[in-house]
Amino acid sequence: MARKEMYTLKVDGRVVWTSNRLPYMKKIANETLELDNGFFAEILRYNKTYSTRFYNTKWNR
Repeated sequence: MARKEMYTLKVDGRVVWTSNRLPYMKKIANETLELDNGFFAEILRYNKTYSTRFYNTKWNR
């Protein structure tokens, strides 16, 4: 049986990163928002929203 990745990072609607480990997800999201001039980042946990952030706000969780 294949192991499913727990967390998924989406920036502006496209999947940027998937992993079972959360510690660096927000760091990767912040760097991606800055480098790609992104507007909205979202971390999903098993397809449900875990945390969100707009380019000019802090993480909500």
